[in-house]
Amino acid sequence: MENDEIYDITGRGLPFIFPLARLIWFQENEEEIYEKVKHLLTIDGWVNFRLTGEYAIDETGASETLLYDITKEAWSEKILNEFEISHEILPKILGFGELIGSVLPSITEKLDIKPQTPVFMGCADSQASLIGCGAINNGSLGVVAGSTMPIYFVIDRPILDPERHVWTNPFLGNWVIESNAGSAGDAHQWFIDSFLVKLGVENPYEKFEELVSSQMPGAGGVQADIGPQVFNAQDMLRIPTGGFIFSPIAYMLEGNLDVSAFARAVVENLSFSVRANIEQILNVAGSPLKTVFVVGGLARSKAFCQVVADVIQANVHVFVPEGAAVAGFISCMIGTGRFKTVNEAVSQLITEKEVFIPKEDYKAEYDNLYSQWLEIYEKSREEV
Repeated sequence: MENDEIYDITGRGLPFIFPLARLIWFQENEEEIYEKVKHLLTIDGWVNFRLTGEYAIDETGASETLLYDITKEAWSEKILNEFEISHEILPKILGFGELIGSVLPSITEKLDIKPQTPVFMGCADSQASLIGCGAINNGSLGVVAGSTMPIYFVIDRPILDPERHVWTNPFLGNWVIESNAGSAGDAHQWFIDSFLVKLGVENPYEKFEELVSSQMPGAGGVQADIGPQVFNAQDMLRIPTGGFIFSPIAYMLEGNLDVSAFARAVVENLSFSVRANIEQILNVAGSPLKTVFVVGGLARSKAFCQVVADVIQANVHVFVPEGAAVAGFISCMIGTGRFKTVNEAVSQLITEKEVFIPKEDYKAEYDNLYSQWLEIYEKSREEV
């Protein structure tokens, strides 16, 4: 079975990180070990098993095994038969908020919790963040700005990318197209730790915000390419070089090139990658941009959220950063009957924190700067 056919069934390709690739490796290299495999679990499934003794998975986790047919919403008979993988190792599929089981007596004693404490099904962490910020309905776009920055667009039917650059996953009765802007919080933290902390700056995260806000669009002629990416699921192993790039204007504006220019360049780099990945998703979906939600640790950065709004020229809605934790709470509320649906829970529990409105005066300038960034990005990744 070719990679393209696997993509057409599962909505994603064959990177080694997924269980199918690992199972094939054991079949071909460690047959004795493979013959002893009794159950296939994701990490969260293993935790749930240790708590309850039950083998279970949700649809977002199932889609990451490369064994799940996202159109039929069931384990793929074709892939299982092709690679001679037994149904018996597969966990049962439960919906978000469904009961997995009760915590085992031996575990309740160790954890000092009440006997028969129920455990309810959640979902994959990034998709959980979407629930935690309310990005759950058709047309919603969620930017999960954590250490890395997956970006999701909710659709009402499975749409596959003909170029196979992005992924498609099931999500709460709908689907999402998933792209990923790469390093986000990691790049942000790297700059602060490498420059502001080492310079002995007090309150470095607050100072970073001040530095970014003190600069105008274009960062005085400095552009950055330090980690963020335009996602391509067919080329995930390449690690390109990067750094800061200076245009001639940076040398002509005397006194303007200081640490604030580099800080602004870092945030613009992140924001340009957000725009590029959003454009990639919307091109596949054939849909306009409507509502944008930002969640995750970088949602705490007002400078980042404002620059994103300016670059994509759309309102950016921010809720609590800890969206995945909120989703865990919602799962329990649904499981215990407090709410009947995720939509009902979201409408009752999630409150918008802030809306960042784009500065229309920046549109033309950021359109030009974004084009420059794309050119730099593409040239740095050309085959040598």
